[in-house]
Amino acid sequence: MDSAKRGEETLSLTLPGNPLLSAEMPLEISEVRDGINGSWMIEQVTHTIDKSLGYSCGIEAVKEIE
Repeated sequence: MDSAKRGEETLSLTLPGNPLLSAEMPLEISEVRDGINGSWMIEQVTHTIDKSLGYSCGIEAVKEIE
């Protein structure tokens, strides 16, 4: 999506590792709460492997304007 269709709201979260996650992928969140639920666009994913914590993904996303 081009940046003109993206909102100003941002979201940062850490998830269990998933090698299929990448920037510019859509992210649909539901059953969390108003303001979080909805369509987001992933802007950045950081894949991390830690000896004690294992594989995780840090995600930075922006809210899609509906």
